[in-house]
Amino acid sequence: MRLYKLTDAQHQTYGGLQWAAGVTHRAAPGPPVLCTRTVLHAYRSAEEAVVFNPIHAAFPAPILWEAEAPKILVEDGLKLGVRELTTLRIVPAPQFTLNQLVRFAIYTVPASFQNEAWRTWAAAWLRKDPAARVAQAARAAA
Repeated sequence: MRLYKLTDAQHQTYGGLQWAAGVTHRAAPGPPVLCTRTVLHAYRSAEEAVVFNPIHAAFPAPILWEAEAPKILVEDGLKLGVRELTTLRIVPAPQFTLNQLVRFAIYTVPASFQNEAWRTWAAAWLRKDPAARVAQAARAAA
C-alpha cells in the first residue's frame, strides 16, 4: 500500500529513527496505538502529510517520502499507524497558499460547530475567496 512519511531535514523521525531510500523499520510489538512505539506513523496522501505536519511532527523543513506498508493497523482520520514501513524515495512536497490552508480549515470544521460568530466570519471569507467563488459557481452550474 502506497503511503507518505515525513522526516526532518536529516531524514530522521522521533527518537532519532533514521530513514533513507529502501529502508524498512518495524514498530515495537504490542497492540497498535497511535503515538506509541507500537506503530510507525504515515499518511494516505502527500497533501495530508504536509497539511498536518504543524499539528503532528512539526518539522520546520520536512522531507516528504513516498513509502510502502503491507497493512494499516490504526488511524484517527488525520494520520495512520502501520507495523512496518519502507521509505522508497523523496518526493516533492505539495505547496499550499495561505488561502488554500484557510479554506481547508473552514471546510474541515464539523457542521455541528455552533459558534455563530465564527460561522458568519467563515461564510463571509469564503464569499470573498476567488477559488471558493469558482467552486461555488461550478457547483451551481452542475
